[in-house]
Amino acid sequence: MRIAINAVFRWKPSGVANYICNLVRYLSRIDTENEYLIFTTPQNESYFPTDVPNFRQIHCASQTDSPIYRRLWEQVVLPGVLKKSHMDVLHCPMNVLPLRVSCSTVLTIIDTQYFQNPDHFTFLRRTYLKHSMLRSFKKADALITISESVKQEILGCFPVLDKKIQVVHFGLDPCFRRVEDERAIVQMRKRYGIQHKYLLFPGYPHYRKNLPRLVRAFGAIRSRLLEPHILVIAGEMGTEETNVAEINRAIEEQSLKEHVLFTGYVPGICLQDNESSMALLMSGASLLVYPSLYEGFGLPVLEAMACGTPVLASDLPISHEVAGDAAIFVNPYQIEDIARGVEQGVNDEALRKQLVAGGYERAGLFTWENNARMTLQCYREVVERKGRSRV
Repeated sequence: MRIAINAVFRWKPSGVANYICNLVRYLSRIDTENEYLIFTTPQNESYFPTDVPNFRQIHCASQTDSPIYRRLWEQVVLPGVLKKSHMDVLHCPMNVLPLRVSCSTVLTIIDTQYFQNPDHFTFLRRTYLKHSMLRSFKKADALITISESVKQEILGCFPVLDKKIQVVHFGLDPCFRRVEDERAIVQMRKRYGIQHKYLLFPGYPHYRKNLPRLVRAFGAIRSRLLEPHILVIAGEMGTEETNVAEINRAIEEQSLKEHVLFTGYVPGICLQDNESSMALLMSGASLLVYPSLYEGFGLPVLEAMACGTPVLASDLPISHEVAGDAAIFVNPYQIEDIARGVEQGVNDEALRKQLVAGGYERAGLFTWENNARMTLQCYREVVERKGRSRV
């Protein structure tokens, strides 16, 4: 088979970009037979294999920092390149397919937030993505969802898609593991200016991450923690559709300017099998706090568990699917309940030990190798159905 993967994303991997990087990385380890064409950018090429004979990159010449240019490239330029390259299957891992392709297609649906909460996105973005996703769902030969929760959301709106959909969970990068080297932890704390014990939120400040409520909950509970803590928010602040102003307002209301630290972007992926900066941050945290209003998967929950850090997560179906019973679950809409969970997660030592043990066990269930194997099988099935394989 000749397999194309659209890996054109902004240059700093996080969230869905981490998924694409790890999928390609593990496909290159398990598949030496098929030919792969990976569409990348000059900024993200280093995250993909360059020394594997059956993997080749083509750079997208578009301005990838601009969503408009990325989408124009995807719809106008990509179909022509696919046709000239005689590809058997195209995999688009970011919700949308180009609509004029003749090869078989696989689409990964990361989440359904554009249907669940459309008012939280710009008019242009929600209009384009909502209509493009609907057409992509119909066009795709196979749909991959990253969780059973997302699958059920889709089927609730489009039951006709049932036979197309399969669940392929995200995996866990082996570089997320408990860092026992205290010197490395100390150096990391110095790098980010962390002088106290800390709660950690990893991610960018999108509305669904629920940071204003988290900040207010931290303000309510801070004096009741047995040891002084700060709240560390580790994510890029300048991304689209963030609610930074509301977060800053919550910090001001709670007089927390000296107790909330923004690190900026922290890499969560490794080019070699060593610790990532995010793994160091997670290993040093007292508690991962992740009270999201909506998630397609919630990978940081697993990553923190692998680092031996107790986890607080929202009481949502996806959180239970990923974390099992190895997390503190809170109502993300109730500040008092988030505060309760933080107090438990920091002060209750017996509970902390229980969560750490359960977290290690839970994290071991999700691997990128399994994700890659299931995805490769999906490629085979769609190509076989259309009879286009050149194997």
